[in-house]
Amino acid sequence: MAHSFADLTVNAKADRDRAKSRFVHLVILGACYSGKNSMMPNRHRPGMLKNPKARSFERDFLYQIKPEHRKELGSRKRPLRTIITIYYPSRRQDLSPELVYDLLQKGQVILNDRHIREKHEYAEVDKQNPRVEIWVEEIGN
Repeated sequence: MAHSFADLTVNAKADRDRAKSRFVHLVILGACYSGKNSMMPNRHRPGMLKNPKARSFERDFLYQIKPEHRKELGSRKRPLRTIITIYYPSRRQDLSPELVYDLLQKGQVILNDRHIREKHEYAEVDKQNPRVEIWVEEIGN
């Protein structure tokens, strides 16, 4: 099939733009717990504490981020697009990726979660292998 010069030019420009964009793909093993729904009252001080399962997920999440993924993506001039698929062990959990966004920032994958302008969030069930699959990409203005 023959392609016109215009088609080749458009495809070449798209390939160049993809090559210039910075992105990160992460697969974090473990069951994700909600940051909001897992808060418990603190018996010794005023305030709330994270559920031990959420704290464990946070620790495991930060441990699994490799140094090459700590890029601090995003800025006011370089907004971000995220695609997050959370594989829960059952259908009981609500889709709640807020903790994931906070951990991406805490783990220095992104500079600040307020720079995320496009979010695609999905929930699936995988009893044998609960995990979180994350794509973060800088997008043009």
